[in-house]
Amino acid sequence: MLENTLYRLQNKLGLTVVYFGGSITEGAGASSYENCWAAKTTAYLKKTYPGCEINHVSAAIGGTGSMLGVYRCDRDVCAHHPDLVFFEFCVNDMNGDFMTLANNAESIIRKIRAQNPFCDIVFVY
Repeated sequence: MLENTLYRLQNKLGLTVVYFGGSITEGAGASSYENCWAAKTTAYLKKTYPGCEINHVSAAIGGTGSMLGVYRCDRDVCAHHPDLVFFEFCVNDMNGDFMTLANNAESIIRKIRAQNPFCDIVFVY
């Protein structure tokens, strides 16, 4: 699990992590961005792997779902050449049509995999 991420961290090859989602990923409700789950995840990785350069990219926009995410993916995710992507649109996709949401998620995955077939993708729900 997360083989690419672990390989890059252990071999100090550098890691670009993109946090792609809505308000939860953006840090809504946290006292500051440094206290949101995305920032804390990057802080943990940096503390655990101090010899590896880790780049944090926040590609989150509150109030948006995966439908807009499909259109934002190239510019906001793939342009950064991520090694690890956290995908979270759970609140804004909550009441959507299942097949539409599945198609959106699949489209996003295909775009990321086309840019980097080894990129690890974590769905946060």
